Amino acid sequence: GRANAAVLVDGIDVTSEALGSSGGGMLISTRLLDVERIEVVRGPQSVQYGRSAFAGAIQYVTKDPSAEPEGSAGLEIGSHGRSDVRFAISGPVVKDVLGFRATVNRWHEDGYYREQAKGTLLGGGEGVGISGTLLFTPTQNLSFKARTEYFDDSYAPEAQYLIRTNSGLINETNNAALAAAVAAGVIGKGGYAIYSGEIPDAGSLGQPRHSPDPITGRPFRGGDRQVFRASLVSAYETNFGQFTSWTGYTQGDNHNRQD
Repeated sequence: GRANAAVLVDGIDVTSEALGSSGGGMLISTRLLDVERIEVVRGPQSVQYGRSAFAGAIQYVTKDPSAEPEGSAGLEIGSHGRSDVRFAISGPVVKDVLGFRATVNRWHEDGYYREQAKGTLLGGGEGVGISGTLLFTPTQNLSFKARTEYFDDSYAPEAQYLIRTNSGLINETNNAALAAAVAAGVIGKGGYAIYSGEIPDAGSLGQPRHSPDPITGRPFRGGDRQVFRASLVSAYETNFGQFTSWTGYTQGDNHNRQD
C-alpha cells in the first residue's frame, strides 16, 4: 500500500499507506491547507524528498501569516446535499515579529447512488477541521513556522458494482501463463474469471447490490479518519547559505468497513 510518489506539506513527508486503495493522501486534508503553491517533481527524488519519492513528489506549501489583518469566507452549495463552508483569518500579533493564521472548514455531501439492500446513499461524507499557523521572525535571517491541524472526516461506502465475467473461466489447465505462475508459487491453484470488451456505463447497471454488514444487519458504516498534525519549520540564513530544520508529528486514526 505504500505510495510511489511522496506527499509533503511544508517539506514534511505525510505520505500514508493504504491497504484497500492506491495513493498516499489519508493523512492530509486539502480543505485545510490554505495553499500558497503546489510543487510537483517527476522521477526519482528520494535524496531530497525521502524513500517514498520513487516516482516523484507532490509538495503543498501553505500560506504564511499576513503582514496586515485580513479574513475570508467561502460557501459552496451543490446538488446531492453538497455544501462546503470555510473561514480564514490572518494578521500580526506583534508587527514584523509574530503573525498568525487560522482556518475552519465544514463540508457535507449525500452521495450519488443508492444500494438495493437498504436503500442507503453511497459515496457521500461529511467532516470538520481546523488549522492554525504561527510565524515567528525574531531577526531578519531567522524564522520559525509552526503549524497544527485537526480534522475528523467520515465517508459512506463507495458505490461498487460486481460485473460478472463474460468470457468463460480460465485456469492453469487451459492457459500456459497461469500454469507457470501456479508452478512458481506466484498465485494459488484454482479458477480465474476474466472480462472481455468495454466495461458498461454505470447508468446502465442499475442500483449497486451491496450486502448489509453481516454482524449488525445494517448497511456498512464506510470509513472515517481523525488526524492531528503538528509541524515546525526553522530557517536560518547565513552568508554560506540557508540552514533548514523540519520537525513533524502526525497521529492518524483510520477505519474502513464496507462490502
